[in-house]
Amino acid sequence: MVIPVHIWAYALRIWLAAVVALYAAFWLQLGGASSAAVTVAILAQPTRGAALAKAVNRIAATFIGATMSIVIAGLFPGERVGMLAAFILWMCVCVFVASYFRGFRAYAAVLSGYTVGIITIVNIDTPQKVFATMTDRVAAITIGILCVTLINDLFGSPAVWPGLERRITQAWHDVRDYARDVLAGAREDARAGRLFAAIAGLRDEVDIVAHDMADGRHRASGARSAMLALVEIVQQVRLLSLLERGDP
Repeated sequence: MVIPVHIWAYALRIWLAAVVALYAAFWLQLGGASSAAVTVAILAQPTRGAALAKAVNRIAATFIGATMSIVIAGLFPGERVGMLAAFILWMCVCVFVASYFRGFRAYAAVLSGYTVGIITIVNIDTPQKVFATMTDRVAAITIGILCVTLINDLFGSPAVWPGLERRITQAWHDVRDYARDVLAGAREDARAGRLFAAIAGLRDEVDIVAHDMADGRHRASGARSAMLALVEIVQQVRLLSLLERGDP
């Protein structure tokens, strides 16, 4: 079996980012230095846009969780029952919010919850260490994100847009062929469902494009408009296929 060159390049980027992140964390003498390498592994995405999108959500969730850790530790200093009850309530809120999102946003909502456990619940008997643990974790995660971003930029991590553009073009060709077959008198053969699934499968990549390029937000808006147009075409063609011949 021959491993493609781009797979080797991807593995090299992740390995180098993890080594640099660990070196920086140990050089700064952070308490949770391993979190820097773990962050690199979590952000190990094959494309630049996917890594940036996940990094933005991870750092935002970490700051939210760190803030709640300080709040809970301040409200219930040394009180096990109160601190555990507050943590359970916060986890319930985060899971509820995550159920309304998908992809990296859902991941960020859950991360905001268990970050409190990593920072506060671990130090339930030593609340004076909560602030130090919080700063170490935030610093380690920030270092991991910076290392992944810099290594991806230096070594030319591939962009999401070319692949997404090909998939949208292929979806358009499939929808056009479906419409031509229906207008030619072909019967409905469940192709509409497959087309809907293929179009809906583009959503995650469309969200990532916004972080992938300088004009990514505009490209993402255009891609969403194209997706809606394709869905509308499939819907109208399917309704047309249900009409009987000669139906006014």
